[in-house]
Amino acid sequence: MNFQFQDTAAGIEECLQQLRTQLAQEYPDIPSVARRRFVMAAHLATKVLRREKCTTIRFDKNAVEYPAGSILPLYALEEGQHHGEARCMADLALHGVRYEQVDDLTEDDALADGFNSKEELIDTLESFYGQLAPADVVCIYNFSLIQMGPHRNAHIRHATAEMLSV
Repeated sequence: MNFQFQDTAAGIEECLQQLRTQLAQEYPDIPSVARRRFVMAAHLATKVLRREKCTTIRFDKNAVEYPAGSILPLYALEEGQHHGEARCMADLALHGVRYEQVDDLTEDDALADGFNSKEELIDTLESFYGQLAPADVVCIYNFSLIQMGPHRNAHIRHATAEMLSV
């Protein structure tokens, strides 16, 4: 299932309602949950900030997810940190979301997600989520980085500059 965000007169809320309706039809036995932010390992967040990564693939064993809005914050998590300690790095503008079985992921999916191969992508996903079955459904978010601007806190801009200098 593929869903692209459209500019509609009613706005993003109507767009998200359409997506929730499609998810209920496509996956009637699986609950849908809203994603409100992206937390990534610091090395993956750095790839986003360097524009080397324009998708993120997410998995929930008990649900399919959808974005809570058209712009979601990106948080970086250093090794050993708990999710609550993640640093907000930037905002991501979402362009679309796709739902695929793990077995249907492609080399192009891996490259867009900042990996060198499908095998490397799946190994990384399994390091986060545990063993994935070929029929497991993953959610692929397509996004672009929103430039850091004066509206962001100084500590966020500093942390971003610090990560990019690595």
